[in-house]
Amino acid sequence: MAGLGTQTAAIGVTGQLIGGAKPTAAELYNGTSWTGGPSVGSGRYGAAGCGTNTAGLIAGGYNGGYLNICEKYNGTAWTSTGTMTNSRYGGLGLAGDSTAAIAYGAASPSTGVTESFNGSTWTNTPASLNVNRGGLQGGGTTSAAFAFGGGTNSNYTELYNGSSWASSTLMPTALGANWGSGSSSAAFASGYPTSFTPGAVNVTQNFTGVAPGSVVTKTITTS
Repeated sequence: MAGLGTQTAAIGVTGQLIGGAKPTAAELYNGTSWTGGPSVGSGRYGAAGCGTNTAGLIAGGYNGGYLNICEKYNGTAWTSTGTMTNSRYGGLGLAGDSTAAIAYGAASPSTGVTESFNGSTWTNTPASLNVNRGGLQGGGTTSAAFAFGGGTNSNYTELYNGSSWASSTLMPTALGANWGSGSSSAAFASGYPTSFTPGAVNVTQNFTGVAPGSVVTKTITTS
């Protein structure tokens, strides 16, 4: 499924059912329970979501082929919007919301190209991930995004500042298939290594944006 929003106002949408069907259904979460919501126009799995329950965006995915389609949500209904310049499926990163977003990474076809969305059209940017991969967890904003794990059990972490990607603290446990949420200074990732062999673990890891032991400078104001 693609997911977006917060823990008290979230949306889970499309995906793949047992048997292979790809529903267009969406469900809304209010912090306590799930209810049915407006359907998307195109069912698929492997898509990514970002934004809020009043300014949401889903992009990419697979349904008989790799997709570059995008739909945005205004709190009432889903509408088709500009297509990505790259078709992306399988652990692509998506950060921002329906008015301004970036997409990066994918398993198929493997890419590190970053493209930006202005609310209506997508444009490739000069920035690319340092390590091309899918299966990553992405999120954040268009000027402060993150990419965790992915690929073949990678523990690689990259942060985006609005113009370029830079490596950051490695994940303690490498994950090839992971999910999570948050910001570039406070996020979590949870999942499994790519190889589901005996002993494979499901772990949750927190990210603070600061490497353990690093010196942090803060300004204290008194009055």
